[in-house]
Amino acid sequence: MATNNHIERSYRLAPMQQGMLFHCLSAPDDGMYIVQTVCEMPPGMDVAAFKKAWQSVIDRHGVLRSAFLWVGVSEPKQSVCEDVSVEIDHEDWTNFSVAQHDDLLKAYLLSDKKRGFDLSTPPLMRFALLKVASDRWLFVWTFHHLLLDGRSRTRLMKEVSLFYEAYCSNQNLELPSPPAYADYID
Repeated sequence: MATNNHIERSYRLAPMQQGMLFHCLSAPDDGMYIVQTVCEMPPGMDVAAFKKAWQSVIDRHGVLRSAFLWVGVSEPKQSVCEDVSVEIDHEDWTNFSVAQHDDLLKAYLLSDKKRGFDLSTPPLMRFALLKVASDRWLFVWTFHHLLLDGRSRTRLMKEVSLFYEAYCSNQNLELPSPPAYADYID
């Protein structure tokens, strides 16, 4: 993903985020707070609509455009960038046997987790589409737990699905504005 790094808003961290940040800075290579979600995509997937759906969700939720700053400030801050553009990595595994896909996926997930994140540079998530057959894809969403909890992840996936369905039908989707995480913090 790419970002223009213009800051839209900054605010303090929630106590849980402060604790996670402390642990991440204490043990930066352990990957404890790196979350990975793997989904099998439906046959006939429209990759362009899927990418557009994710971009719509990222545009709606400032937390998905956030970075964490702790150097030179009195207390850690979460800063939301104005723009973060979706990039989806693609890998083609169709030349490998189905029996090899599990090992390839395990190796991919381990390597991806080891990459970690620079917490001061958004986005703190990555996407990949792994082509495992002519019309079969696995989707990997890797993100830092500082951004989302399990309940939020489920809600975001639902939003992505709604936008995807609309874009596949050449429709626009208008959803109510989501509550801003900054308002929760305030």
